[in-house]
Amino acid sequence: MHEALSEVSADELLAAVQAYAAESAGFTRTKVSFIDNWLREAKWRRHVDDFRRRKAEADAAAERQYAQIAAWVKGQHGMCKHLSDGQVRLAVKYGSITLDEARSAGFFQ
Repeated sequence: MHEALSEVSADELLAAVQAYAAESAGFTRTKVSFIDNWLREAKWRRHVDDFRRRKAEADAAAERQYAQIAAWVKGQHGMCKHLSDGQVRLAVKYGSITLDEARSAGFFQ
């Protein structure tokens, strides 16, 4: 396990374990790798790669969403009325807009 943790974070390894557990659910005992073999043979790598790919896609989607929210808020666009305080709060948290910009667009009054 130390070797795996030298290459990936604990969260990534946990995600790999959870993915393998879900994938192998219902398999007979002879079809499931023992944890020591699974780690030594680095069978976790493909799950970590999938986890990283999904995380990168989710991060990119969130970045696009915050950029769109920022554009609407900064321009005080009519779409602002469809934004929730939570969405705007997250855009502020991630630095897409400032609290003053959000307030000038009518949020957090």
